[in-house]
Amino acid sequence: MFLMQEGSAGLRPEKWNRKLTKAIMDIAFLLSRLIGEEITKAAEHTGIIDKIAMLLAEKRVEKELAPYLSAVILLTFVGKQSTAENVSRLLEVIGIKPNNHLLHFASSLDLYYKVPYVPALYFDIVMEQEITPENLVKTVSAMGNRADISTAADIIAANERVVQNGGESGKGKVSDMQKKLDEGIQKSASLIAKLMKSELDRVMQYKEVEANLDTVLPYVSTVGVLGFTGRDVAIEGADSFKKSMMALMASVGKVPDEKVADYVATKIGFGNFPFAYIPSLYFAISNGIEASIENVTKVLKAMGLPADSAVAGFICSFYEDNKASV
Repeated sequence: MFLMQEGSAGLRPEKWNRKLTKAIMDIAFLLSRLIGEEITKAAEHTGIIDKIAMLLAEKRVEKELAPYLSAVILLTFVGKQSTAENVSRLLEVIGIKPNNHLLHFASSLDLYYKVPYVPALYFDIVMEQEITPENLVKTVSAMGNRADISTAADIIAANERVVQNGGESGKGKVSDMQKKLDEGIQKSASLIAKLMKSELDRVMQYKEVEANLDTVLPYVSTVGVLGFTGRDVAIEGADSFKKSMMALMASVGKVPDEKVADYVATKIGFGNFPFAYIPSLYFAISNGIEASIENVTKVLKAMGLPADSAVAGFICSFYEDNKASV
């Protein structure tokens, strides 16, 4: 199939598992903090009357705003824009008639253009690339997204703030709202990480993978990077997806191997990965809706995404089996 490269036994399976699982959790945590920062900025731009109203009825406003924020988080996770139309469709699934004022606030929290920078940053980290705005621009561009030095520098700085404040250990002071965002997003990310680990365990059963870990698993990680921006090999087709996989490898100074890219994209069962299904499930749960196949597929369809009932059923079962530990 492909030849084992010298040094391909550098990282053992358990180390790759830890490395990629940590990257998933770190991506989610940084996205949570970026969302929190955007909420703060948007609040600062609201009128003085609105600010007073929020102070006088903080708990009521917080409760009413929660579904809108959970819609923004879901859209951010699947690489969709937080437009008023997209947020409204999700609210309708959970039986909420959108409030124009809250809808306007939610749609101002659009992180769509920043999302690709976050998984790209952690891909650079996993691949031991020097973390600079220039290198991050290369990786984001390789994913097929527009990139600029200023935004890349902002994302790197945001990540450094998270690290300096203790990351997930929460050494830095954060608001109650940010704590709730962190908790909700971390549960979704934790379940994705568990499923990714089980997928890695499955993939590592292939003899070709076991004999070529350090050759194959970087390409596996590109599947996850692209998945965090809403891309899926089963949806867009192998040829297009492979090109992006190879471009990502080239962006970190590796010579792309088309045979390895083809193997990972077409031979080991990737596609319909949980980056859309799991956040959709948690969107339903966080808004008091049953975690059922029907509701998960409704949420996916509201975002214009393909919804496979068999995959949704598997994700619901996986959630039930693991919910006590996330």
